[in-house]
Amino acid sequence: MNIKKSSAALLVALGLMACLASAAIIDPTGTGPDDGLLRSMAEKLDQSGLDVVLGKASDYAAPEKPRLASLKGYAPKQQDWGTFVKAGWSMAFERSLAGVIFAYRPGSIPDNLEEKKSECETVKPPEDEEACRFVTDWLAANPEERVFVAFTNEDFAAALEAKQAFEKSGYVVFMFLKGKNEKPWASAAVVGEVFAQATHRLVIDTKAARGSAGVRFESLCCEPHLLPPYPKNRWAQALANGK
Repeated sequence: MNIKKSSAALLVALGLMACLASAAIIDPTGTGPDDGLLRSMAEKLDQSGLDVVLGKASDYAAPEKPRLASLKGYAPKQQDWGTFVKAGWSMAFERSLAGVIFAYRPGSIPDNLEEKKSECETVKPPEDEEACRFVTDWLAANPEERVFVAFTNEDFAAALEAKQAFEKSGYVVFMFLKGKNEKPWASAAVVGEVFAQATHRLVIDTKAARGSAGVRFESLCCEPHLLPPYPKNRWAQALANGK
């Protein structure tokens, strides 16, 4: 009897685990450029209150619950894209209307970064410390494990949850908005360079991300708006030279 009860309990537990796993994935048979990463992250993202989409997120209605999806092909309000220029993304980022998360798994420092690493260690004004550390660490990461996550200011709380989920999976995470109403510490030029180098480009899909009033997020959903060239500062240049 005890064996039967134990078996029944195990089956119930397995059933609940299966339901939780499937609940974390929208369009489980969908295909996209980031399916492997999203599948591997699904459980931890679910624990953080986010679903994942394996197919094209914009094929579905705007979600009630935040979810992580591939940025490629993400097309909220596509008819509005023509009203934006490349500067639209830069403006949205500088005004903290949109933000990004960069995640990576640490690796060894490539030879071409040793000079930059040494420079950072010997000449490092306090205001440069965070940028210097990021440039060195990002370029040292395995390209396959460089992740870019875009989000709107309105979804800052969901972005923090995504950050936590990536950290639980062993990623080092930089978030370029320190707070919902704070200015980013890096320039749009740095964001553009890292976007170009990231293997996985994701978006936190929410109603805000679909283009809620006052948030010019549509400019973020078209890859040419994020790609360089930008007016370069020295950190963006260091990223470009190090890749």
